[in-house]
Amino acid sequence: MVDFRLTDGKISFTDGLVQYVDGAERIRQQIEFRLSLFRGEWFPDGEFGTPYFQSILAKQATINGAISAIKTQILEVDGVTTLNDFTWSLSVESRVRDVGIPG
Repeated sequence: MVDFRLTDGKISFTDGLVQYVDGAERIRQQIEFRLSLFRGEWFPDGEFGTPYFQSILAKQATINGAISAIKTQILEVDGVTTLNDFTWSLSVESRVRDVGIPG
């Protein structure tokens, strides 16, 4: 499977030609894209994206539920079959979350 290469969220062009990405780079880009969109934010598919408001930022959200929601989004990317290593951190003070996937 091939995708457009994205740079800073925009389709990349070189000498007027669209750039494409494949393999591990495509998978990395798709994971980043999925995790960067809130569920319902992408107009062609209201179910696409990470359920931040529903499962991660909600008042009743749990750490286990949040981690599960993020792992689910990663595993839904074409080409991802397993998730062997995963790190998660959250700074309540700065409201920053960090997801790490070695690779």
